[in-house]
Amino acid sequence: MAVAASTAVRATLAGPVQPAVAVGAPAGAVYLRAADGELIAVLGPAAARLPIGAVAGNENLLGNRPSTCQQGQVGGGRIETSCFSAHVVRWWNPRPTLPPLAPGVLATNLAQLADHGAPAATGLPDRALRATLPALGAALRERDETAAVDAAATLVGLGPGLTPAGDDVLVGLLSALTCLGGPAFTRVAVDVQAAAAGRTTDLSLALLRHAALGHCVGAVGALLRALAGLGQLQAASRKLLAVGHSSGAALCAGVVLGADVAARL
Repeated sequence: MAVAASTAVRATLAGPVQPAVAVGAPAGAVYLRAADGELIAVLGPAAARLPIGAVAGNENLLGNRPSTCQQGQVGGGRIETSCFSAHVVRWWNPRPTLPPLAPGVLATNLAQLADHGAPAATGLPDRALRATLPALGAALRERDETAAVDAAATLVGLGPGLTPAGDDVLVGLLSALTCLGGPAFTRVAVDVQAAAAGRTTDLSLALLRHAALGHCVGAVGALLRALAGLGQLQAASRKLLAVGHSSGAALCAGVVLGADVAARL
């Protein structure tokens, strides 16, 4: 099958052929761990576009999914398992292209988003998560990196699923801080990744690492573009909220918090 792959994983997919092992196969996706440590997601067209993804054009092509721990290989522009063979036909960039930010544009768009019911901390599924967000936001706004990382660390792994809600908030937050706040938050992003190591799922760790590089979940990147003045703000918000069962709301809360911090720089 032909796939369109993220440039964030081009070094692994286009590089020398190496062993890979299937580590998960939920509906509409297959996750493989390459020998170099990179996690690759082979995704159906209806799945959320992940920055580690190779997207197939036909959902049915992933109907025969490999079992966990099944061996395969990646590289040379191909992804191979005993259940399917995929080749990369094009690449897409998971980092959103943003314009230079005019003064006040983020604050104005955040206010507009709030007026139309953007998810606040109270809309998140875990009370501990909701209680931590104000402290995390305050530490970031005050540029207290130690306090910010300590608060972020309490969110790691918080909640059930492949990407717990606490991790989703942090993925949205790091995406916004990296893409909108620039190098000012590089150390925070690196320290949050270090705090997450060994404490959450492989998928969350991969998404956190890529978020710190500005490689965004597709719907997150669309909302960041809209907040920066490109695209329809409400449409982008609705698209992000539709991701997963609760992931969309958590990602959106993280994006809003990160954009608010960036707006105050």
